[in-house]
Amino acid sequence: MSRNQIAYAVLKHLSITGTRTVRAVTRLYGPRPNWQILVTREAVREVATCYGPVLTFGDVAHQHYGHQHWIRSPSALADHAYLQDAIERLQGEGYELVEYEYKRGPTGQPTAQVIRARMRAPTQILNGIVQDWGASITYRPPASSALAPREVGGHPWLYARISGGGINLPMVRRLHKTHTHDIDTWRTPLLIATPDERPMRSYLRSLEAATTAAWERPPAVPVIARYHRLRVIEQPRPDLIRRAGARRRD
Repeated sequence: MSRNQIAYAVLKHLSITGTRTVRAVTRLYGPRPNWQILVTREAVREVATCYGPVLTFGDVAHQHYGHQHWIRSPSALADHAYLQDAIERLQGEGYELVEYEYKRGPTGQPTAQVIRARMRAPTQILNGIVQDWGASITYRPPASSALAPREVGGHPWLYARISGGGINLPMVRRLHKTHTHDIDTWRTPLLIATPDERPMRSYLRSLEAATTAAWERPPAVPVIARYHRLRVIEQPRPDLIRRAGARRRD
């Protein structure tokens, strides 16, 4: 591919994802000279964030694609790039992105800022939900953005955030409590990405033990039909990755 073709591929990728880190774009499309022309011509902005430099559309590109709203603040751009990395990781496991839920502005209209992402579990898991539980796995988005979606099997929410230190233990507890009944509908775990899962290990172990005890109460649920309630995905900040690498070399 020529550099112009690569630059167009990057632009198309950003039209789908909204924001990606420079690290991700370099991994997917090669070094900076392949796509620097987009930044030079201001079709794409490079923004310094707490998650490292990210690439997002410039105003001209937003207007070309007809976007009415777009993210400007570095912290919100970092969160969106962080979410995209989590989505990409899950897609590598067979998950599929279904939809986003957006933050609402003062008038109640959706903004460009994503709160969470709906994921479809891998086919093998979906088949198991149908076989073991006879649950519906056909997801239909609500007819209006003002309506709450109907939860179905195999379609959990993914939460991911890096700004403000990321999702911490109190937030994890709160999210699990909020989605307690949803998890029993999904038959798959709630998905949460965080830069450091170490403070949550004790809570996760106790939750797993309580869940296992509940499964084993008569009438016991067969092991093959059981599911985890919460999955925490550790996705470190770049500086934490470098520190860990330095420790391993010592």
